[in-house]
Amino acid sequence: MFHAFRDCPASVEALRCAGIPYTLISLHTDSFLHWIEHCARCLPTNTFNLLLTVMWNLWNRRNDWYISYYLFPSRTHALDATPEGYIKINTDGALDRVSRSVGLGVVARDSHGIVLGGLSQQSPSSSDVLHVEFLAVHAGVLMARDKGWRNVILETDSITIVNKFNRLGPDLSTLSPLIDDVRLLLAEFADCRVIYVPRTCNLVSHTLATNACHSRCSLFFDSVCPNIIRNVVTIDIPS
Repeated sequence: MFHAFRDCPASVEALRCAGIPYTLISLHTDSFLHWIEHCARCLPTNTFNLLLTVMWNLWNRRNDWYISYYLFPSRTHALDATPEGYIKINTDGALDRVSRSVGLGVVARDSHGIVLGGLSQQSPSSSDVLHVEFLAVHAGVLMARDKGWRNVILETDSITIVNKFNRLGPDLSTLSPLIDDVRLLLAEFADCRVIYVPRTCNLVSHTLATNACHSRCSLFFDSVCPNIIRNVVTIDIPS
């Protein structure tokens, strides 16, 4: 626990960016729980709440990485076959922490891997990676509804998002309004599933999201595949 949240260089950098004093980050205690209790006593309430939020995101990111590279090691680039009559929609979000620009990437394909449409869209700035990923899923669902597709498989490389959609009962996080909105949209389809894929199987939407984030412009397309994803789409075509 200490390594994942406090000793890992990436975690230290994230905590320092959040304004947590390094003297507190590097404080040695006999247990992780005692360290958390000490932070609660020393930090202002808002800062301590921010600390918990950062740690929660670090833990989710660690789980995403672990699942991608250890639980699904055989899945590299090629897409799994999509059932006949279904549309597969891959979504991803990108966040530039320096400029705080946000990009959303969505690509839709049929059971043969043929591109049917997509977007590379800028979105209002955000500092929450998970919120950005949800915005991408929301954009994918809206595209499917507008196109009139009835049977849809939504894929994202965030296991946290998948768990939130598949968990029964209300969501109690700050994302609950967006989650409820997407759940209402999902109910309009004959069949719509939200499933997890590793990042290596989500390269097209990731490329689209990154392009929107850094170019600060939006791109919408139908069956004509834009040049920025042409090579990646070829890799992704199912064998």
